[in-house]
Amino acid sequence: MKFVKTLAILFLVASCAPIYVNYDYEKGTDFTKYKSYNYYADMKTGLSELDTKRLLNALDEQLQAKGFALSDTPDFL
Repeated sequence: MKFVKTLAILFLVASCAPIYVNYDYEKGTDFTKYKSYNYYADMKTGLSELDTKRLLNALDEQLQAKGFALSDTPDFL
């Protein structure tokens, strides 16, 4: 029983770890020039089809909230 409690506490502590997000961009880039976006047609996310749709929907929501528009002739991919 003591082992189960210890294991439960360990999982609880591990679940409180922060989430790290990595990103990379050219420091001198003027992002104000970019107004539209799109995705690569052959993106291989490694996710299920449902999760890929969820990911793209979340990206669309965030990008559109920042003023970007989905376009067939995007400024960035």
